[in-house]
Amino acid sequence: ACVGKAIDSCLSQSGFKKSQPEKDESGILENVYLKTNKDGKVTLWVPQKSKSPFPSKMLVESKDGLIVTTRFSNSKELKLDASLFAPPKGY
Repeated sequence: ACVGKAIDSCLSQSGFKKSQPEKDESGILENVYLKTNKDGKVTLWVPQKSKSPFPSKMLVESKDGLIVTTRFSNSKELKLDASLFAPPKGY
C-alpha cells in the first residue's frame, strides 16, 4: 500500500509509469499513472495537491475489451484507533 509513502516511488515499485498530467472536468490538475501487463491496462488519476495517494479515478481495461471506470469523490482520510485492527483476545 502507498499510504504514508511518496506516491511516485510507491506506484513505480508497483509497476506504474507516470504519464503527462491532465486536468479533470473541474480543472484540477492530476498526475496520471499507467500500468500494462498480460491481463490488460490500469490507469490512475491522482490530484497533484492531494495529501493522500488515493486516486480520484481508476480505469481498468482487460485484454478481452472489458472496461471498468471507477470515480472516487468526497473521500476523507480518517485516523482510526489501532485497536480496531487488533486480533481478538485469545485468538
